[in-house]
Amino acid sequence: MCVLLLLLLLCVLCGGLVNQEIELKMKLDIAQEEALHYWCTTQNKSETVHLTDMYFDGTRTDSYRVGQSFRVRVRDHTRFFITKKYGSGWIRDEIEREVSGAYAMSLPYVMIARIEKWREAFRVGALEIVFDDVLTLGLRFVEVEVLKGTIADALAFLDVHGIPRSTIVMNSTLDMAMKKNAL
Repeated sequence: MCVLLLLLLLCVLCGGLVNQEIELKMKLDIAQEEALHYWCTTQNKSETVHLTDMYFDGTRTDSYRVGQSFRVRVRDHTRFFITKKYGSGWIRDEIEREVSGAYAMSLPYVMIARIEKWREAFRVGALEIVFDDVLTLGLRFVEVEVLKGTIADALAFLDVHGIPRSTIVMNSTLDMAMKKNAL
């Protein structure tokens, strides 16, 4: 609850917004991923960034499962963002705010996971197509995020590109990292 209050206060005082995030994460086979990547390169330039996601929790429990954790994202070792997501599945509410590195690293919470990844993102119309190489898990994922529209737009994108809905991964990267660390 303290994390929630901290983030809400931060957002009110500093201008952070609550956004609705609509996103599908998929685990594609190599041929599907290469075909989609090639198509994306014909549509727009990409941006590649290194991301370090550190997940924090105010307790030493598995409260991340009930939405009590928050993330500090470090982008290319220079920009820091605090993010809190509410809900699960394809559509979630999200509060995100850029902060100073000193502030982000001084928060008095317990780090429960650290996830390193390289991300290549393409903006294609009202969608962002993201190719994530998650170093921490040794896995690659493709995400389709709706920047403007509905979940139907993301599902239609999959259908147009012949991507089976069975490739959609329902677990978050944090869930996967926590399960890996529990082994």
